[in-house]
Amino acid sequence: DQETVTAGTTFTTALHLRNFEIWQLGMLFIIVQDMEDSLIQIGSGRSRGLGKIKASISEQAEGSHPGGVVLSTMRTTTKRQTEPDKELWGLGRWLAYEGEDEKTYDTRTNDLLELDPPIAHTRQSIRNIRVFKNEALTTLKEQCIEAFVTRMQEWKGVPQPARPGGN
Repeated sequence: DQETVTAGTTFTTALHLRNFEIWQLGMLFIIVQDMEDSLIQIGSGRSRGLGKIKASISEQAEGSHPGGVVLSTMRTTTKRQTEPDKELWGLGRWLAYEGEDEKTYDTRTNDLLELDPPIAHTRQSIRNIRVFKNEALTTLKEQCIEAFVTRMQEWKGVPQPARPGGN
């Protein structure tokens, strides 16, 4: 028995990322773009043309979600300087801020984006959130995808096992 989903069926989901590097966010934007362009199929029967999907980032508010891409950081009760409104910090920058050596986790201390215009943090419960919509979302996607491309070009090759006969 096979159950199918009819054309036009809509599913809604949310992704919650923690401790991401900027290039990883770029990778996710590429995947969403590929789904938006119907380049990715899911499920069985893909070779017969089944499994075609479309995906997009909705900028419409729905329930408690304000729409767009929402990024959050933990609120602190100290006066310590944290992520400025004009920057988006990836894991490497957060670790550097905490005094961690970038070699420990193979991250980069310059793992951040300059945001122009700045995107203000808004208090929401125990978090500070920032919402990226419209032009801010487009710019965020472009910068993160560029970080992904750069990181892939810098990636150190994984050592390959030696082949018998030295080839």
